[in-house]
Amino acid sequence: MRRSFALAILVAAAGPAAAQAHDAAPDSAETSVQAAGTVAGETPAPEANPADPETEIVVNGRAMSRKEYREQIVSFVRETGVASGERPAARWLEPVCPRIIGLAAHQAAQVQAQLRKVAQDAGISVTRGRCKPNIAIAFTDDANGVVRSIHKRSAGRLSEMPASARASLLEGDAPVRWWYTTDVVGRFGEKRGDMTPKATPDGPGHVPGGDRPSLAHYTSSLVSTQEMRSLQSATVLVDVRKAAGVSLQALASYAALVAFAEINGRDAAPTGSLLGSLVPGGADELTDMDLAFLRALYRLPLDRQAHAHRRSLVDRMIKADK
Repeated sequence: MRRSFALAILVAAAGPAAAQAHDAAPDSAETSVQAAGTVAGETPAPEANPADPETEIVVNGRAMSRKEYREQIVSFVRETGVASGERPAARWLEPVCPRIIGLAAHQAAQVQAQLRKVAQDAGISVTRGRCKPNIAIAFTDDANGVVRSIHKRSAGRLSEMPASARASLLEGDAPVRWWYTTDVVGRFGEKRGDMTPKATPDGPGHVPGGDRPSLAHYTSSLVSTQEMRSLQSATVLVDVRKAAGVSLQALASYAALVAFAEINGRDAAPTGSLLGSLVPGGADELTDMDLAFLRALYRLPLDRQAHAHRRSLVDRMIKADK
């Protein structure tokens, strides 16, 4: 089952025809999901009845200062790992096309509906009708085995991850894991192309660096980098045993956040985010801060340097709260 399940994830981005050819793989994982007892119906915790005279609700707190709130937003952006160091932020430039693997049809439909809701709220384009999947969200009872199988079959799928992050993905115990592939395009969406060989003092046909893909620029700017980083694929793997007790709605919301944004902080748990509260009985929707982050990300001018992206994300998230 593990091999066929891993192969189903690999073909999720290969188009509708390939996806249909492996529809049997998700079915074999469905039993594991329901047996784990994580997404097949939870019993809600009893709520306090405000009308009950024995119930006393006391709320203590103080208003957060503008400086404290800005520090919280800065910390949020830093923990996600978006636009960290010298690497600019990336996002989907093409409409997203998610495929859900390993769930019964009605459960998969629930996850799809939540993904589309988050996308609509954040202003992210989603394809309609049949499409070539570029996001795979897979539910399994053996995430480690599935990741190792994928790595063995197609090591290039994990090649963009740092060695430490790749080791954590292969051997870790996180209930949700994910990875991406990205590309760089011109500021107007033009693709990379090989440079045309020209005669040089080093000999005919030799161009230093000409064996590497490059982008030709025909404009200049003191602000624009002339390039944009684009998400090409995202794979989200949910281990239903390690996520025991967490609602399917919460898992779908969490998957939407890490699929729509290049979250590089694998252990990120920013204050005010679902990233840090994926627990049994916890919230099952993205927080206002999560949505403000996604909206800010999808309004960024991508042809900027990383430090400009971080500053812009913070400023836009603060303005969204006014």
